[in-house]
Amino acid sequence: MHSASTRPASHRHRATGFTLIELLVVIAIISILASLLVPAVQNAMDSARTTHCSSNQHQIGTAMASFALEHNDYFPPTRSEEGDPFHIPGTGRRFWFDHVLPYLGGEGDETGVRGDIYPLFHCISAQLHHPVYGVDYGVNIHQVGWRKTIVPTTGSEEDPIRNPGGTLVFCDTFNPFSGTGGYMIFENWLRTGSGRQPDGRHNDGKVVITFADWHTATLPVIEVQTNRFDLFNFKQ
Repeated sequence: MHSASTRPASHRHRATGFTLIELLVVIAIISILASLLVPAVQNAMDSARTTHCSSNQHQIGTAMASFALEHNDYFPPTRSEEGDPFHIPGTGRRFWFDHVLPYLGGEGDETGVRGDIYPLFHCISAQLHHPVYGVDYGVNIHQVGWRKTIVPTTGSEEDPIRNPGGTLVFCDTFNPFSGTGGYMIFENWLRTGSGRQPDGRHNDGKVVITFADWHTATLPVIEVQTNRFDLFNFKQ
């Protein structure tokens, strides 16, 4: 019989090492844990991006409400030029985000590079920002108005807002022509389903929306498309 000091070397090795089966079991356990953790981390990151976007829109909505309070309860027009209501003389073409920038601590000018001036208009979930204006949130042009056709926050005479909490003012927007964010949604999307449109860029197809009572919510893009006439307060 062998003493402890004279046991074969192979026996002493097996007592301190891992077998191939043991290594495979450890690798399998690590793989299972990774498969469980990765989706959870991804969901947490998606939720964080959605919360960030909601915060951006809440601040922009508050700025639009402040604009309305100082302008007889009218929305800032989607676009304005010299001689149009609310237009600041000598400032060139201006858009709705230019009109609300002063209420966010910024300034608009005619250069058009708005995303670099104020990052609140950038959505971190957007694949590409608008190449000129850097704005990823588009206003409901039917509700907000265009140039001389300004619209009060209670709606136009033809389409008064009967449900402020269910009427979309602006939201995540995608421009399929450029593959970027967009700063407005035309009526042709309401009529035909094509053109600049709400973008389901969050949490597997959800859109962050700011409504006419200035609250922000997240809805599935399918629901927005299905109920677009009611959401945009638009008569077919």
